[in-house]
This record gives sequence, structure tokens and C-alpha cells, in this order.
Amino acid sequence: MSLKPLMKTTANRFTPFILLVIFIAFGIMSFLCHYALQHERFYRPVSSVIKTYQQATDENGNKNLWLESVPFTEITPEKNIVWDAAHYNRIREHLYMSDVDRWSNYAFFPLFPLIWRATGLNGFQICLFNWLVFCLGMLFIYFIFKDKVKIWQYLLVLCIPMSVVYMMPYTESLFFLFVAAGLYGIVKNNYPVYFIGFFLASMTRSSAALFITVFLCAEIINFFYARNIKSSAVNFAKRLLPIVAGVAAVMIIQKLNGSPRWFFFIEAQKFWGKYLSLPVLPFSDWSEEGQSITNPFLLMYFLPCVVIIIREFFKSLKQKDKTPLSVQEYVRLLSLLYLAGNVFIALLTQHGSLNSLARYMLCTPFFEFLLLDTYLRDRNKIWQLVYLLIGLAAMIICLRHFSHPNGMGIYLVMLVSLLVFFHRYIPEKLLYTLIILAVLFNTVWTSYLYNCFLLNAWIFT
Repeated sequence: MSLKPLMKTTANRFTPFILLVIFIAFGIMSFLCHYALQHERFYRPVSSVIKTYQQATDENGNKNLWLESVPFTEITPEKNIVWDAAHYNRIREHLYMSDVDRWSNYAFFPLFPLIWRATGLNGFQICLFNWLVFCLGMLFIYFIFKDKVKIWQYLLVLCIPMSVVYMMPYTESLFFLFVAAGLYGIVKNNYPVYFIGFFLASMTRSSAALFITVFLCAEIINFFYARNIKSSAVNFAKRLLPIVAGVAAVMIIQKLNGSPRWFFFIEAQKFWGKYLSLPVLPFSDWSEEGQSITNPFLLMYFLPCVVIIIREFFKSLKQKDKTPLSVQEYVRLLSLLYLAGNVFIALLTQHGSLNSLARYMLCTPFFEFLLLDTYLRDRNKIWQLVYLLIGLAAMIICLRHFSHPNGMGIYLVMLVSLLVFFHRYIPEKLLYTLIILAVLFNTVWTSYLYNCFLLNAWIFT
């Protein structure tokens, strides 16, 4: 065997390890950046750009937030137990039997707090654990795209402006790992891996209704391609089984720990102001940072997703030969449906509020799959021009009306979109430079958002 093929084989063998090291390094850099900005000598040069939330409570108990040029706060285990993390911590300690927010806690699914309880980790250690879990989940994404995507292209994932949520005591990391495993099972036709992945994902977050709807819509479209009702019915039943089993396990755990009714986790959503209603205009978000990501994302990704889904449906109706979707096309369709579904759920249950929508869409394997799948796809120059115009229009509209220029998220969304859709027109050296700059840019943005969370000024819950 010659030396060059041997070196290539050796490199391919170590690629998953290299990828894991790169993603772990991003997490370390973000924490180090936060640590550096706790010190006046490092913070002073950037104090006019990177500010820190301060807060005070008035006589009526209302919390007021404002930005000041002061160094970042120190990281402690206790400071990580805020917002949703406080609810998961109570479930970890009391298994739904807490005297504080007892009934509203049933809206939170049990797998993450149970794992947290089993590990015995404190509020900061669980953040490190969660980042490692996310990194392991990325290995499933790697094996889905193995030999199709170069290792540096996975850096695009580290440019997504919501990576911070994987560093907090939230469910996103576990959900990412389990869903990524499930998608890997679909692509590799490995049903046991799919079953375990979606069974555990359904115990992690209350996404069962969305999962079922997404798979149902995907199977309907696939049926019109294949024209085999028996195959579509069997496939849907097999996709449904782990989701139903996961929700049943949640119901049993909650019932054994004081839940008054089997489906009380649905009723508990009302404690958080979520119930079926018509959309309310204008849309709102309680933070500049949230608007800087959500609004351009809706214009640049959600609307094209809906158009592609509708086009795929009508294309399937016109299909004459009985050819089902390939597994790659099937997972792509699932991803489009999942992203669009999250938006419709927010519009129909949150009364015009788009709080949390950015992390629900961006921090899932479905978006990472679409990101890399879109990167690989070649498209004609007309559609490239159309998307460029959409992107420019989105940026102008958001900066003028819907988003805030001091929220760095909008610039990261635009930069990632540029790198994904127009990389073929960018010189290689410039492309690599832009990706490295985007990763470094997101490192600072991630440390800033993590600091917001520690200060109990978290703006994406």
C-alpha cells in the first residue's frame, strides 16, 4: 500500500476524534472568554461594545434591566440555577414533589433532571456535562454525512448564534444527542438506534405532538411518491412507536410522583401561558438579543421552508413512477417540517410572543442537518440570486423595523447564510478566513449570552 492512501485512511479514522476535539475546544474558548472578561484589564478595551446586564426590582416587584459597561460576573454553581434550570433542579431534588411551583413543574419532562440527579453534578459541572453531550451528538451528525462533508465545514455549526444553550442546565444537549441518534438510525436503516433515540428524546422534551405531526406529513408526501399505502402505514406506525412509548414513560414517572391526571403535563402548559389561540399581531419578543436572531431567521429560513414543503407536496402529486424518497431526502423533509412546525406552534400557542423560538429551531439536529445538506446541494444561479435578494431584504427590514443592531445575532445569522448559500463563489482562502472569524465572533457572543444567563437576565427562555 502506497503512503498517500495510507495517510488518507489514517486521517479518516481519526476524523471523529478531531471533530470532537474541535467542538470541545469551542466550549473551552467560550468559558475562557467569559473568564477573561471578568477582569477589568481584559474587559476595558471592549467595554463600549460588550456591556453587562444590571437589574433592580422596584416597589411593585417588577424587575428592570439595563446595560452597563462593567466586567462579567463570576461563574458559580448557584448562578446557573435560574430560569428553567431552577425548575429542572427542583425536579432533580424532589421528583415533582417540590412545594415551589409544583404544578407548573409537570410541564417539564423528567429525563434530564433524572440524569442530573444520577450524576450528582453541581450547577456548573452540569453545564460542562451538557456541552460534552452536545459534542457527542455532533458525532452522529458526522456519521450521517461521513465522506460527504469536509471536517472544516462542520465549523459552520459553531457559527450558529445560539450555541450557549448547550452550556446551560437545559434539555437542549440531551435532546440534540437523542434526536441525532434517531436521524442516524433513519439514514442507516437501523431501527433499534432510531427507536432508542426518539424514545429518549420523547422523555426529554414535550415534542411528541410535533414529532407525530412531522412524521405524518412526511409519510403522506412519501406515499404520493411511492403510491404504496401499506408501506406508508407500516412506516408511520414504526416511527410512532418510540414516541408513544417515551410519552407513556413520562406519564408513569409523573403519575408515580404526584401528578393528579395522566395527561397533566399538557394542562401544565397553561401555567406558562401556552394554550391554543389565534396569532396576535404585532409579534413580540422580550429581548433585543432574541429579536436579532428570530426575526431574520423567520424571513430567511421559515418562509423558504414553507415554500419548499408546499412545492414538495405538489411535486409528489405529479409523480408518475412509484419512486419513494431516498433516506437523505426523507430526513431533509423531516427537518423542513420540524422547523416550520415549531414556528406554527409558537404562533398558535404563544399569542404573538416569539420568546424561545430561536433556540427551539436552531438548537436541534434538524437545523444542523439542513445546514450541511444545503451546503452540499448545488443549485442554479437564478435561485442563488433570489436567495441573495431575500437575504438583503431580510437584513434591511429587520434592522429598520424588527431587530436591533446592537444584538449581534442578526449578523451571525446573515454571515452563516452567506457561507452556506454562496461558498462556491467565495475564494477558498477568504472562505476559510470568514468561517474562522465567524467562529471567533460566536465565541464572544456565546460568552456574552452565558453572562446574561448567570445574571438572571436570560433572554431566550
